[in-house]
Amino acid sequence: MRGEQNPGSNSEIDAFIDGLRGKQKEVLDQVQTFLRKPNKTGDEVALGIYLDTVLKSEVYGVNPFVKPGDQEAQEERNFIAFIATEYVAEKWLLAHADSEAAKEIAERSIFASSEAQRTLLHEVWESFLPKPCVELGDE
Repeated sequence: MRGEQNPGSNSEIDAFIDGLRGKQKEVLDQVQTFLRKPNKTGDEVALGIYLDTVLKSEVYGVNPFVKPGDQEAQEERNFIAFIATEYVAEKWLLAHADSEAAKEIAERSIFASSEAQRTLLHEVWESFLPKPCVELGDE
């Protein structure tokens, strides 16, 4: 069931991540559209930053903080992503107290393990993304 950590779900999470990788352009376009949406709530801003950060760093292997030639901007992006990621994990825990991934991320934020990052992404994917979201089912 979505939102609950299943200790034996690594293959399900791997398949989910593979699905995201197979639709990289669609997924990143959708996140960018979500980030540009006017009149977002604070929760939506944090979610958009979290999704952008974890998708780029944990799914697509891209450093989400790089802005060539601007170390200060990189540090600011890192700090904002740290706060947003921690916030999303803490909000998730309010409704899903059994999520081990969210517990780790609430404590370590962007420095949590890749396994925790991917697991939480899997847990929140359908619950938080605006509809219609990119479907990852078989083609």
